Amino acid sequence: ESLADEALVDALDHRLTNGLFKLRYPYNSADNGVGDVNKNPREWIIDTLTDSYADPYDGSNDANDRKLKLSDALYLLSTSPEFQVKK
Repeated sequence: ESLADEALVDALDHRLTNGLFKLRYPYNSADNGVGDVNKNPREWIIDTLTDSYADPYDGSNDANDRKLKLSDALYLLSTSPEFQVKK
C-alpha cells in the first residue's frame, strides 16, 4: 500500500511544490518504523498515511477513508517548509 500512498504524495507534490519535495527527500523503505529518527519529512508523511488507513485492496476501505487520506496528505504536505517557501 505504501506505493499507492507514495503516488498520492507525489501527485500532490507535483502540483503544490513542483516536485521539490520528492527531489529533496527520496523515499527509503528501509527507514520504515515508528519513531525512526532517520526518516525524512516525505517518509513521515507516506508512512503516516500507510499506517493510519486500511489497505485499499482488502475490501474494507470505503470512499470516506479515501477522502480522509487525501485530506490528511494535503494537510501534511501543505504544512511542510517546501510548500511554505513555494507558496
